[in-house]
Formats: sequence, C-alpha cells, structure tokens
Amino acid sequence: MIITAITNQKGGEGKTTTSLNLAMGLARKGYKTLLIDMDPQANTTGIFTNPDSLEKTISNVFSQTSKMKDILVETRIKKLFLAPSRLSLAEMETVSTNSVEAPYILRDSLAELRDFDFAIIDCPPSLSIFTINSLVAATNVLIPLQAEKFSVDGIMGLQQTIDSIKKRINPDLVILGALSRKHC
Repeated sequence: MIITAITNQKGGEGKTTTSLNLAMGLARKGYKTLLIDMDPQANTTGIFTNPDSLEKTISNVFSQTSKMKDILVETRIKKLFLAPSRLSLAEMETVSTNSVEAPYILRDSLAELRDFDFAIIDCPPSLSIFTINSLVAATNVLIPLQAEKFSVDGIMGLQQTIDSIKKRINPDLVILGALSRKHC
C-alpha cells in the first residue's frame, strides 16, 4: 500500500481539500483507497457523514478499543473508504503520548489492512502525535501551502520533524514535494 501523508503545521493551506481530491481521484481510477481523517476537526469525515453519529472512529484505534478495519466507513464513491474522525480525537493526544508505542499506532494499524492500493492521510494543522503517527506510517509526504511568507516559514519546523523521523524511525519516507495554490 502506498501511504501519503498530506501535512503542513499551518492551517488553511489546503490539506483537507488536497486529501479529498487525491483520494477521490485514485478511487475513480479504480484503486481501492483509504482516506484517513487524522484531524480532530473532522472536516474530511463531515464530507461523507455526520461525525457525531459514528459509533467508532480513529479515536478507537488510538485508544486500542478497535482495529482499523472495524472503524472503516464505505463512502458513496466506489472503492473509497473512510477512517473517520471526530472532536474526541483531540482528547486522545495526551493519552497517546504517554506510551513508548505512541508513534507507531497508525503504522501498526495500517499493517493489518492488506487489500488497499493507497491510503491518503489528512493530517491536523499541527505537529501533534497524530502528525507524527502519520509520518511514521507514510511512504511519502505531500505538503500543500500558499505562496506567501508565513506559509513558507511554517515549512521549516515541518522539515525538521520529517528529517528527524527519517533519521530515527522511517528512513524510506519521501517528500513528494510542495503543492502551492494561488488565491483568486
């Protein structure tokens, strides 16, 4: 499975839009695709369903009360599945960081899924344990950003985090590049 983390520590850069479009495009091309909503804001989840109506979400994976396969939601797009999120994921951050296994939760959960071609991870707008998990699990990274000073400045911290993860945990992680969008 090719796993792409869509990340930037700054909000409003197009992470969710990029994640949605990339995942839907892959599914429409016939690839079995998993879209993972790692953002407690649950905007990706809200496109497909009401986050508050879900019994199980990615929070259950992080609390180790459910396996990844048990939380997946089939979307209206053929071959596109969602690992949903909701606001309660934010509460998991402090619980999850207390474990030596914390950075590996997502990677280990995805290892159990063998029949997906792609996984696209919509990361939160921070360098949280959920972003770290995404980078540890990913085979590559795509960084959406706006062509402006504050956006480019934010890339510095992200680059340091990616370099550290590559050095210590995931040496095969590849940065595909940055995806810039222009304001109209």
